[in-house]
Amino acid sequence: MLETRLRVRLSGSEVFEFLANPTDEAYRRWWPGIHVQFHTLEPHAGHVGDVVYMDEYVGSRRLRMQGIVHRGASRPEARLAAQTPGQDPGAPLAQAQ
Repeated sequence: MLETRLRVRLSGSEVFEFLANPTDEAYRRWWPGIHVQFHTLEPHAGHVGDVVYMDEYVGSRRLRMQGIVHRGASRPEARLAAQTPGQDPGAPLAQAQ
């Protein structure tokens, strides 16, 4: 499992809003040249079940993936989590507080 930690100068609600309602423009502003696209492909009421698309560079490699937003059941402190299809639900890809 890969885990990354970073500090941002945003409130939890601002981060949640960004992750729950992603736009390519906001994603590119977050890390220009690294973040390419992050947007919702299939929205659902309350965001649970949203299908999201993410495109970014990790080092010299380009990573493109789709994820499904679900309740953060594996980590009770998380309100929403995303996982890639086929991924173990106990190992969320990304979580929003």
